[in-house]
Amino acid sequence: MIGPLSVSKILEELRSDVWDARLHFDIYRIYKHSSSRAKYWPAIITYGNFFSTSLRANFVAMVAALGRVFDNDPRNISMETLFKAEPKFQRIDAVGLAKARDLWKRKARSLRHQIVAHHAANTTPQEAFKRASITLDDIDELISMCERLMDVWTKHAGCHVHLLSSSKGDTLALLEALLPDRP
Repeated sequence: MIGPLSVSKILEELRSDVWDARLHFDIYRIYKHSSSRAKYWPAIITYGNFFSTSLRANFVAMVAALGRVFDNDPRNISMETLFKAEPKFQRIDAVGLAKARDLWKRKARSLRHQIVAHHAANTTPQEAFKRASITLDDIDELISMCERLMDVWTKHAGCHVHLLSSSKGDTLALLEALLPDRP
């Protein structure tokens, strides 16, 4: 990092990481959802290598983005960087922050360690989820908590950087386009 960053720049970078986590989560969840698998099975089978790679890539990207948000290395941009630059942000929605940190530490961080940062031999994402006792709903809630914190913090700083975009529509359109022609 070159020189100290402004609070607004730190918030912008954090918001970008939270947004990345949301986008990749949405794609991952669509791929994993039973209704998607039933409806789009012909496309998933036809393009199996693409979907298995995309599924893994979106999972890893989602967990990596969340890992950056909760990183405690002072050289990196994270919530800790924000709190070092402006300690009062820890007191803004302290309950929401405590809940997000707890869920990250108790469950989601182990996904990062087992699948993304340290690829344990023969560990699949499914096994890591089971060991961590975490569900996709837990991850969705963690990302939602981070989104709410970002909204509160950026409003407080007067630099609201809310991003209203989603990957759901594009992902579903891709799946529809890849379906074989139907009679």
